[in-house]
Amino acid sequence: MSEEQAVISNKSPISSIWLLPVLAALIGLWLLFKSFSDAGVDIIVKTDSADGIVAGKTEVRYKGFPVGLVKALDLEDLNTVLVSIEVNNSVKKYLSENTLFWLVKPKISLSGVSGLDTVITGNYFELLPEEGNTFVKEFVALNEPPPKSEDAPGLHVTLHAKELGSITHGSSIYFKQIKVGEVYGYDFSDDKSHIKIHLLIEEQYKDLVKLNSRFWNASGIEMAGDLSGFKLRTQSLSSIIGGGIAFYTPELGDTKTKVENFTEYPLFEGFDEAKSGIIVKMNFPRNSGIKAGITKVIFEGVEVGLIEDFVYNQAKGGVTATVLFDPRLEPYLLSNMEFWLVKPRISLAGVSNIDRLLSGTYVSFRLGDGEPSREFDVLPSVPALKYTEEGLHLNIVANSVDSLSFGSPVFYKNLQVGSVQDHKLSDNQRFFNVHIHIEKEYAHLINSTSVFFEQGGVEVTGSLKGFTVKTSPIQSMLIGGVSFHTVDFDNVEAVKNGASFDLNRNFEDALNTELVTIIAANKYELTPGITKLMFADKQIGTIKDIKPSSDLKSSILTIGYHRDYKELFKEDSKIWIVEPKLSSGNLAGFSALISGTFIQVKPGNSAKYKNSFKLLAKAPPSSAEDEGLQLVFKLKTAGSIEKGTPISHKKMVIGIVDSVNFSADGKHIEVAATIADSFRYLVSNSSQFYQSSGIRAHADMTGMTIQTESLQSIIRGGIALDNERANLDDLAAEMAEFILHPNFDTMNQSGKEVSLVFNEVVDIKVNASVQYAGHIVGHVMSVSLNDELTQTKLLLTLSKSHPQLSATDTKFWLVKPEVSVARVANAKAYFTGNYIGVLPGNGEDETNFIGSISEPATTTKPTGVNIVLTSDVKGSININNPVYYRQVKVGRVLGVNLNENSDGVYVYINIDDQHKHLVNNKTKFYNASGIKIDAGLFSGVKVDTTSIDAILAGGIAFATPEDNDATVIEDGHIFKLNAEAEESWHNWKPQLNR
Repeated sequence: MSEEQAVISNKSPISSIWLLPVLAALIGLWLLFKSFSDAGVDIIVKTDSADGIVAGKTEVRYKGFPVGLVKALDLEDLNTVLVSIEVNNSVKKYLSENTLFWLVKPKISLSGVSGLDTVITGNYFELLPEEGNTFVKEFVALNEPPPKSEDAPGLHVTLHAKELGSITHGSSIYFKQIKVGEVYGYDFSDDKSHIKIHLLIEEQYKDLVKLNSRFWNASGIEMAGDLSGFKLRTQSLSSIIGGGIAFYTPELGDTKTKVENFTEYPLFEGFDEAKSGIIVKMNFPRNSGIKAGITKVIFEGVEVGLIEDFVYNQAKGGVTATVLFDPRLEPYLLSNMEFWLVKPRISLAGVSNIDRLLSGTYVSFRLGDGEPSREFDVLPSVPALKYTEEGLHLNIVANSVDSLSFGSPVFYKNLQVGSVQDHKLSDNQRFFNVHIHIEKEYAHLINSTSVFFEQGGVEVTGSLKGFTVKTSPIQSMLIGGVSFHTVDFDNVEAVKNGASFDLNRNFEDALNTELVTIIAANKYELTPGITKLMFADKQIGTIKDIKPSSDLKSSILTIGYHRDYKELFKEDSKIWIVEPKLSSGNLAGFSALISGTFIQVKPGNSAKYKNSFKLLAKAPPSSAEDEGLQLVFKLKTAGSIEKGTPISHKKMVIGIVDSVNFSADGKHIEVAATIADSFRYLVSNSSQFYQSSGIRAHADMTGMTIQTESLQSIIRGGIALDNERANLDDLAAEMAEFILHPNFDTMNQSGKEVSLVFNEVVDIKVNASVQYAGHIVGHVMSVSLNDELTQTKLLLTLSKSHPQLSATDTKFWLVKPEVSVARVANAKAYFTGNYIGVLPGNGEDETNFIGSISEPATTTKPTGVNIVLTSDVKGSININNPVYYRQVKVGRVLGVNLNENSDGVYVYINIDDQHKHLVNNKTKFYNASGIKIDAGLFSGVKVDTTSIDAILAGGIAFATPEDNDATVIEDGHIFKLNAEAEESWHNWKPQLNR
């Protein structure tokens, strides 16, 4: 075993474990140094109140970033609170004499809400750090946020105002109602004469402000109004409540030069005052009624100027005003402009410019040419348009200008298309030249055929035919005016400015453009514009002028008539006067009693025209060569038919009566008449004529009928043409003769004449009617007795529309009222008188008939089922007695006759269509008339009847059994009429279906 050797080494005198305390010490020193270097700075902020300030919670912020915290609160004295704050070391270098502190807390005011974030986080101090020369640790808090600094980014502007109004710190600045800045300060000017308001326009909006920009106080609501309307202007709700300033930049002026900081502008009180304008001097007449700051200049409804001030102008006798005009009008302010006052006016025509009643007079103008001018004279009213103005300018020649004042309207078909501009006497002082202006869009309505007439008031024209009342529009009735009518728009000549037209008294005179000259005796009372020219019954013209002849023994009449009647005036035409008088054969004179003296024309047949005539004293006689269709009427009496009586068709005049005379034998009247050529196609050989004169009345116990024609026909008579049944392919020839019926009814009922003889004397009167089923189909024309007084002979006229009324088997009978215990028949005859009944036949045409005293039996009707009943006697059965089934009326008795052997009677009945299924071959008929009484000593009394009607008037009843073998009957089936019903028949209750 070997012996090991020991190894000997040297050890360090210091152990490595001591490095840990050294390292810890170094770290501690570093932390101590860091603590001192990063420690905040303690400062004191003095404030008036500790409201909302909490130690350990209330922060100090800069632009929303926390830079400090309140550590403690203490009182310096009763008026000051000391707030100990530790701020971050990073802001230590900004704690100078220029640094500002203020407390931010929620604030609600009329101008808005601020500090809203403090509602959640609490109040806090806002720091505005500023470098300075001295480090400060004690500050006094501001009561309000500090104003913007003069070097704050944006555009700084200073405004001059007479008073501050509602402007305050923070008031908004608006451009087109968008906020572009705010007010950050205000103070007095050096001389205390006005207020200086400091604005800051945000950087992005500063280019909106130009050297010619105009600022105004936009606080509250700006409102102005009058009767013409109201104007309301505001910026925003905040400016209404808290104040604000707005600005705008006019298009005219310096808009390019850059605006420097602190440029000064005036602050206007409102938008209207802020408007820039052009100063113009205007000379007003006396009593103009203008007001400074109120009276406006208005052009076509748009306000373009305002009177700012005025002074008395002794030289011109009025006032000279300073007027501020919209700059946009600068190019138009030329020397030939015309200005005038517009005032409210109340007259019969109504109220014009009613909006001025409260708002006052204003100034209007008309543009013109010339040199630029800044001074104008104002006229008291609107001046006349010059001929250079657009539109059509005409000269109207008038005898008077009673209703043609300046501004009077010019109408076309009651539409105002122009106005009267001016009027003045002609050089010879005999008439007026009236300048009228037609608006451009209506100028094409006037050409060489246009005629002008006065439009105003009420015009009444009348004749025997009726009266016409024409009124103009209300406007022209009150203030007058001019109307025109253009006759032709084709192939006519256009008119130019300055063309002249005559002014006619009315529309009728204006249309009477054709002229005819008539020589008349001086004895007649004729009046221009009143005395009329008539053709037949139509007015076609009026006397325009009356002048004495050269020898003063007669008068020369100038008559204007409508161009459509030029064909009337030929070489052989006749013209005569009709004066008011009453005499036989001169009903035209009676017409003149109402319409006044007039002149009548009768056309000639010559091919040559003539425009000069001699006035005849009376109507000329008719001749066969006269123009038109010549007719002859025959009638028993002339009645109201006279010379001049009109002939009409559908109430339109187509001819005239030429003469009324006795026939050659003196037994009747002959009337010669002329139908105008243009209407001869209306007269055929089958045309009918009747007198349409006067009033026709018919009265009886059934009532009264009154029928009248026109007023003209009532007074002067008339003849009417009826073509209801005429064949117009067979026209009447010259001198054709016609019967003239006394009235329309007689004509309408006229037809074939037949003779009716009763073999006894009957009570019937002339004009008694011939009736079928209640309808009048003819009349009794004459009644006579034979020599032996045993027969009555009647002449009847029957309607042509029903030829079957005069067939061989037609039956006529006398209808008269009948009264008995059983019935009342033909009661109408009590009121109208006896008349003739007729039952149409189907045979050959006949003219002679024998009448019956009673109504003949009718055996059939075209509807229902016709049945024949046989009986031994008629009993109480009469025509029209009812037929009953279960006491319900289902038919009636048509007639009763003896049978062929005269040993019984036939009773003809008809069952209505809706009830014919109730009858079959097993049906039993019985007499239901009267009352059946069964009485016994022990059984009592039994009364049996069908109905009260059957008791009084009689009747027939039937019963039908239930029988499957029963068959349907045909027309003419014969049944026995039993005297009474068997007891079992009343118990039958069959089901009879249709």
